[in-house]
Amino acid sequence: MSNTYGVNGSAPLSYPTGYDTGMTTLSADSLLAYCQLQLGDLDGQINDQMTQQKTALREREAVESAQNVLGGYGTAGPQDPDSMQKCVDALDNAMAQLPTADPVRAQLDAFKTKMIGDYDYQAAQQLSGPEQTQLAQAQTAASAPIGYVNQGPPGQAAVADTSSQVTATNTVNLLETKQNGTFTKPNPDQKQWEGTTQALSTISDDIKSNAEIQLLQLQDLVSQRQQAIQLCSGMMSKTDQTLEDQAKAIGH
Repeated sequence: MSNTYGVNGSAPLSYPTGYDTGMTTLSADSLLAYCQLQLGDLDGQINDQMTQQKTALREREAVESAQNVLGGYGTAGPQDPDSMQKCVDALDNAMAQLPTADPVRAQLDAFKTKMIGDYDYQAAQQLSGPEQTQLAQAQTAASAPIGYVNQGPPGQAAVADTSSQVTATNTVNLLETKQNGTFTKPNPDQKQWEGTTQALSTISDDIKSNAEIQLLQLQDLVSQRQQAIQLCSGMMSKTDQTLEDQAKAIGH
């Protein structure tokens, strides 16, 4: 490498003891490579930390979007399957905002599974054509007049035959449960829904805590980079001075 003074930059350079960085002599080429190596390593670490900060922000926004929906039901929580479905949809939407391999997405999925189990929730399902026909027939049969049969000797009162109504009512309950979904309301005495929302808040709090630690690490890396730039600038300045002195010496 040539320099502005016309002196070969590969010549070894000596640095005063007070400015020693572990290398008492270093060629200009080696010095440049050393500076690039130091700054490149720090830049890589800084970029990694900045990526982690962006990921944490995306995770928090996703979790908070679900928190807003679940928290909207107050301390009592959802009171019907449709409201519970909105909570499930909010969690699904939050997960959709995150990459498949994101650990927070896995946490949200586990949270949703537990929430569904805690409240015995089953989503409403569309009945098939035959099921809709069966439901209509069962509803008609369940509301039909009760039939009577005489199972005793002549003159004994007739006995009500409710078997067909019972069968029809059971069919109606089964199909309507499938059509409307099932759901057990949160227990307000045990503050059940408050516990559910708090568990979701814990996920958000953990993301925030980790992001704050990562931010401190990022600030430390930026400080190290600034110091490295100052050090490299000083070393390069010293190199230029040494080369200039060498050029003057050659000219005498």
